[in-house]
Amino acid sequence: MRIIPVFFYLFGYIIFHPFVLIRGLKALKAGDFATVDAITKKHVPIWCRGVLKTAGVKVTVTGQENIPGGQPCVFVANHRSLFDFFFLLLMPNGPMPLVAKIEIEKVPLVRQWMYLLHCMFIDRDDAKQSVKILGEAQSLVERGYSVGIFPEGTRYKGEEGDMGTFLSGSFRVAVKTGAPIVPVAIFNSRAIMEGKKHLGVYAADVEVRILPPIPTEGLAKTGNSAKAVAAQAEELVRAELKKN
Repeated sequence: MRIIPVFFYLFGYIIFHPFVLIRGLKALKAGDFATVDAITKKHVPIWCRGVLKTAGVKVTVTGQENIPGGQPCVFVANHRSLFDFFFLLLMPNGPMPLVAKIEIEKVPLVRQWMYLLHCMFIDRDDAKQSVKILGEAQSLVERGYSVGIFPEGTRYKGEEGDMGTFLSGSFRVAVKTGAPIVPVAIFNSRAIMEGKKHLGVYAADVEVRILPPIPTEGLAKTGNSAKAVAAQAEELVRAELKKN
């Protein structure tokens, strides 16, 4: 079963690089973000690719030319699988902070690496905490970091080719900062694990399509702009998913 070697690689890479993690956490505490970012840029892509290779996942990425250069972006993707995080971390512009559900913060070792990535853990049942976390995401964008978000708020469990509704709260990060939104359509990731009757990890071909960006510069001055942009991004991703 692939789930066993995936588990060992997932945690094994972290266990066999303790001094890298310790150095990164010390740098993070000291506010030495240059060192932290250098560590994640080197190690996180290796870790992600290793996990996917061990799982037998082949990833095809198209549309890299749609990523605006020289500025932070807000990447928004449909969410089908726990493995979707790896695909956003492997975006061509390097690993980025992600907004993840708060349960992931309970996973030892993984959470420390996510701290180094400046990831944020959101509790969807706590409105006040959610607003705080999105404020942190906004601050990261203002500091020059791109951010990755799954605006559905949870994994979509319906048929392939469809998705849930994009929640507008996530889009306030882009609207308030003027950062372009980069919609991402992820295909067939549910086949890796969640789409099977029996618990396990299965080989799969996953396609990640990066769609043309949605500009948000100046939208903060208009009313209900986050809702309008959320609907636009959702329409683009949903239309792309239906092409297959």
